[in-house]
Amino acid sequence: MFDLEPYKHPGHKERQAPVISLEELCIKRPEERTLPYYSPVVEQLEADQAYQELSNQDQGNFMRLLPLLWRSNGLLPDFSKIITSYLRLTEDEWAAARSTLINVNLLEVSPDRCYLLNRGLRQQYLNTLDDCNGRRRKKSG
Repeated sequence: MFDLEPYKHPGHKERQAPVISLEELCIKRPEERTLPYYSPVVEQLEADQAYQELSNQDQGNFMRLLPLLWRSNGLLPDFSKIITSYLRLTEDEWAAARSTLINVNLLEVSPDRCYLLNRGLRQQYLNTLDDCNGRRRKKSG
């Protein structure tokens, strides 16, 4: 739901994005910083069967969680006080929402059990970071 490649290069044949393991996605790079934007692709979101089968409440919780995930570099500390405060949920409501979002694979827990992530959003974050760093190198080089 966060794959922009088909939209960036509409004239090219569809490319298969490399699959990045969960372990690789969870490695924090020293140059990471908060990036100002992310791009959910509405068509992919609407086509995502898992998302469509969620209740309206869980859809809303997921959509409200996305900015928090992005500002956390795609790796959100799995600390319920932060999340419940941001989403304005009780601990029990968040526990239920967290379980639902994990069960439908919209959220995953990092191998070290410290972070929550959405693979597509984390991958978009890392790709955007690489693009920004590449442009910076070209300007200074």
